[in-house]
Amino acid sequence: MHKVNGFTIMELMIAVSIIGIIAMIAVPNMRAYMDKHRVISAAEAIYQQLIYARSEAISRSQNVVVRGAVGADTSNWAVGVSTNTSCNPTLTDASTASACVLDVGGTNVLKRIASTEYPGVTLNDAPGLFTVTFDPTRGTIAVGENGTAYVRYGNYELRVIVSVIGRARICAGGSGVRGYSPC
Repeated sequence: MHKVNGFTIMELMIAVSIIGIIAMIAVPNMRAYMDKHRVISAAEAIYQQLIYARSEAISRSQNVVVRGAVGADTSNWAVGVSTNTSCNPTLTDASTASACVLDVGGTNVLKRIASTEYPGVTLNDAPGLFTVTFDPTRGTIAVGENGTAYVRYGNYELRVIVSVIGRARICAGGSGVRGYSPC
């Protein structure tokens, strides 16, 4: 008698059915995971810009600004770091006079992040500009400056907040993003 190795059609159908059921359960969870991590990535990038700007202000002994520009639909935004307090973070050419650049060894280096790196993530509630200027003496910010950025995607929201003493932190704005304390 000849023994045949392999799977029967019935065994193959059962295996495919089980894989299909597992995929149906996993896909919605994976989407929520991806949505949450888009918000986390954008908020962490803005937070890093703030930390970097503060350290540069102290080490350069001059004011360093973090400037954000938010478009009409709030999903078109950019955040830049510069010693030029009126820099435009939407500019992508470091040789442009009003681009958000820092002088590093005699070369202007573009220091910005943009919404194109975080598709669908919105910033703040309204279009316009927000500015945080770090003082070189203690790394503090000017009283009255808006030190809060609202980062959202779907049902998830994180806030990047800079206190008057220049300390940046990230907190969850009621969205239940684990790992961040509530605001």
